[in-house]
Amino acid sequence: MSFISFIKKIFRNHYYLLTAFLLPLSFPTFDFIIFKFFPVVAFVSFIPLFHKLRGVKGFREIFRITFITGLISSFFMYSWMGAFGAGAPMGRVIVIAALVPALAGVFTLQASVSEILSRKNPKFRILIFSAIWLLFDLIKSLGYISFPWNYMGYSQYPFTWLIQISSITGVFGVTAVVISVNLLLTEIVFLRGRIVSGKKFSSAQLMHFTPYLAIFSALIVFGAIRTNFKTSQK
Repeated sequence: MSFISFIKKIFRNHYYLLTAFLLPLSFPTFDFIIFKFFPVVAFVSFIPLFHKLRGVKGFREIFRITFITGLISSFFMYSWMGAFGAGAPMGRVIVIAALVPALAGVFTLQASVSEILSRKNPKFRILIFSAIWLLFDLIKSLGYISFPWNYMGYSQYPFTWLIQISSITGVFGVTAVVISVNLLLTEIVFLRGRIVSGKKFSSAQLMHFTPYLAIFSALIVFGAIRTNFKTSQK
């Protein structure tokens, strides 16, 4: 097997790991031109993982894939928190070793439960997935051990027209939009793959994307009107 063939095989089996690297890039980091596109990256960061989950049958495999993704992404997003243990021997390592797997576990439950429950009614996959995802985000914001960091909605703060809905829904509404767009794009990619393989789809199957596109467009229009109105009042 040639090196190129080996790389292609690895990518074909583990392309979902792209999500682990795209998620950290979905939030503002270094002041460098490449990293300034994080709002756009957020809208596509989950596509590799969501697409992979569509083809997975066993629950154990779903948990394995989501845990590995969560472990890698959590390490890149939260390894800086090792600084809290800098004053103790091996403090950085202990903090990271305890924090990263715990956050990966939460991510695993969030993504796995969303995937499993959404399979019971595929027609409402986007709605169910987004609702379960938001429920976990809400739980993470409660109590003394809450961890309300890096909600996907935070990634859109430069997108002023979109984030106007936060005046009604808070950051959770923006997160719902980001997750829904990722799911919608995943469905389109998955659908295209089925079409390329020779399988036909009815117009009704294609039309189920329309309501989500209409809602997203309406949110942008609402945000634009609200932003312009606030500007005119100054």
